[in-house]
Amino acid sequence: MQTPWVVRARLGMLVLGLLRAASAEAISVDGQLDAAYDAPIAMQVTATIMGDNARDAIDYSDGSELDALYAKVVDGTLYLFFTGNQLWSQNPTDPGFFANHLNLFFDTRAGGQAVVRGDNFDVGGFPGHNALAHLAGLSLEGGFGADYWFGTIATGQPNWGLGPFQYHAWSAELLATGGGPGSYLGATGAGAAAGLSGGSNPLAVRVAIDNRNTGGVPSGCAPASGAGVTTGIEWAIPLAALGDPQGCVTLVAFMGTKGNLLIGNQVLPPLPIGSCGWVAPAGLNFAALAGAQSVTLCGLSTPTRQTTWGQLRTRYR
Repeated sequence: MQTPWVVRARLGMLVLGLLRAASAEAISVDGQLDAAYDAPIAMQVTATIMGDNARDAIDYSDGSELDALYAKVVDGTLYLFFTGNQLWSQNPTDPGFFANHLNLFFDTRAGGQAVVRGDNFDVGGFPGHNALAHLAGLSLEGGFGADYWFGTIATGQPNWGLGPFQYHAWSAELLATGGGPGSYLGATGAGAAAGLSGGSNPLAVRVAIDNRNTGGVPSGCAPASGAGVTTGIEWAIPLAALGDPQGCVTLVAFMGTKGNLLIGNQVLPPLPIGSCGWVAPAGLNFAALAGAQSVTLCGLSTPTRQTTWGQLRTRYR
């Protein structure tokens, strides 16, 4: 299926031996990159059509960009760090603010959804904006069967009676037959705030955002690099929240507009160099794009021990 994106290059899929680190390498979930993450496992190669942030604010951001992805497993928890920004800015008209959704899809076992169904967990209206329902019809990369979805969006605008900045998170299990369970995990503030509160989060998933980045990729569609950014969006997801995977876990992350009505070009692993334009989820087929838009993390169930990122190899579709 063709999309409005311009396809100019073929990318490889990164397949990592992601082994557990010693528990002494504790990672602080605060939206700031810790040295324990080592090297990035995916790097952005295209400027953002979703707005380039010029503010130096921990909460407000003029746009969204996914600059790089880092990952680490510590004591049964998968830590993910996306350097960059997630749009949250004032809007002079209803509903009072601009915001984008961050979406994470995980393939953790056999089966799952190769095409996102329309009968998954109902995220609901404000502040969820029916984010998961609007992704129905999205076709994932060949061989990718989504088993879990995690999503976030920020809300808040005191002048409109919506309160201060709040960063909201959801999760859902995606069954091949649809109708899987899910929950609103709760909300937190910006930066090194307390854990998620106000939702159902028995496995204590954590997420934090620090929107102060003004570097990374610029605005537009030209080739660009996401290197050098040290703030962004950070997740701590217990492996139990991913069904206790015994093999590899495959991940794709992307930004959508409020409610995921449209998807931009900020995807990790990245779209081909020069990708540009907006597309509705039902019109997007990752398998039709050159290269690979998913990263596979392996070795999650090995015994706890100190390791490095030495086992890195590249595989092409």
